[in-house]
Amino acid sequence: MNLEEETLLVLRAKEDIASFAKIYEHYFPKIYNFCFYRTGSKEVSEDITGTVFMQAVEFIAKFEINKNAKFSTWLFRITLNRIADYYRKEKRLVVQEIEPEESGVGSEDNFLIEYRKKQVSRVLNLLRPRYKEIISLKYFLELSIPEISEYLNIKPTQVSVILHRALGAFKKKFRKTFPKSEIFDLF
Repeated sequence: MNLEEETLLVLRAKEDIASFAKIYEHYFPKIYNFCFYRTGSKEVSEDITGTVFMQAVEFIAKFEINKNAKFSTWLFRITLNRIADYYRKEKRLVVQEIEPEESGVGSEDNFLIEYRKKQVSRVLNLLRPRYKEIISLKYFLELSIPEISEYLNIKPTQVSVILHRALGAFKKKFRKTFPKSEIFDLF
């Protein structure tokens, strides 16, 4: 969804809340997946995602549309705040590791995917908080460098530098933690 489409949907949703459904359909998978990667729990992710969208509906009338503020950035900020609330409430300090799920048909491929997710989760927990945040924003929320810059209130060049360092640290810790993994040999 480009900025123009997003803006039109937000304007419609401000007038008719039923129009919010398209926004929900577009952003639900991203918000839910990000919550799942940050919490490791399907139930908690569903709860947080529901809370995020309820807050978005409740406060959409107050969202000011301008060229400097994207709705998606506002929605992701709500998401990060609700995740932070969850961890404060639960007094959890790290992302839970994701356990591979058994799924029957095609389970070998699914197991491998789930195993990789577990590896990524484990290594993310070893990184400095800033690096973990930047990687999460870029690859789990799929935000662009300018969107991350806006969210973190830093220059895009700083985001790029921090992201580069974070990926280097991730790769180094991944190889140290899983020395027999061939994941980086694929690239």
